[in-house]
Amino acid sequence: MRAYRHFDRYDSTQPFWQWIATIANRYCIDVLRKRSRTGALFDDEQFEFDQVSSGSPSPPLQLASEQDADALTQAIRGLPDKYRVPLVLAYFHDASYDEIARDLEISRNHVGVLLLRAKQQLRVALEKGDQP
Repeated sequence: MRAYRHFDRYDSTQPFWQWIATIANRYCIDVLRKRSRTGALFDDEQFEFDQVSSGSPSPPLQLASEQDADALTQAIRGLPDKYRVPLVLAYFHDASYDEIARDLEISRNHVGVLLLRAKQQLRVALEKGDQP
């Protein structure tokens, strides 16, 4: 079905089997990602039971983790677009380097460099936020 929907993207100068294999490969990756997300949500019932029986985290710990999340969100918002976009795609949308490179029309290596620099800038921004 995917091949039929995207047949207009097929380049007739390239081998057909590579095009169809790429579609099949990406479909399999999508299925595995969905399965891992679903498994993480529903498979480990014993772990969830242990968490409930042990009680919730103390209010100070809960507040500290919420503050950390807020600080991280603010630091991400402060990044320039060229670093923020690949970072959000990679870590919040679970996109692979190849998918990000295709979406942003850059090389796979450039994606890695942008992510490295984004993490370095985040680290600096978060360290500055910790100091009075």
